[in-house]
Amino acid sequence: MANKDLKDRYFVVPTQLMEYLEGINEQYSEGKANPGEKRMLNILETGKISYPQMKRIKNFFDIYEGREENKEFIMNGGERMKKWVDGALKIARDAIYNVKKAKQRGGQENAFLKTHTKDTSKNPTKVRMTRIDKSASSNNLENNKMVYESVERIKDLIKYNKQ
Repeated sequence: MANKDLKDRYFVVPTQLMEYLEGINEQYSEGKANPGEKRMLNILETGKISYPQMKRIKNFFDIYEGREENKEFIMNGGERMKKWVDGALKIARDAIYNVKKAKQRGGQENAFLKTHTKDTSKNPTKVRMTRIDKSASSNNLENNKMVYESVERIKDLIKYNKQ
């Protein structure tokens, strides 16, 4: 679940988890620049994890099929990190959902949809109406084949029919 409201958010790693990660780093680090160690060092240095990084960590744990004793699993924080990431993301996502749900219950329509932005490059005052494309051989309504009819053409048809 991608969530635009969380994309710039950082999650502060709890002190107990930081201490656990420091112990893992001291025990298993080889000083190489592999992705697990880079991530571990970045977390230990900053004490926080960005939302995109949290999603990557969650994805690693979700698709990991190896054993929990493997170094790769441990260098990503092991079972403790997995539980914390799952919980933190769930809490953050539920908070966003609950705010939007409350807005919806309060009467705001489309609380879960992005706000619409108009394309100002086109003429915003031009009125267009749909008409059925009669040139197609199949049933146009069933196939959702519609074309836009200009207002001027409709006015001309009205004048023609009145005469």
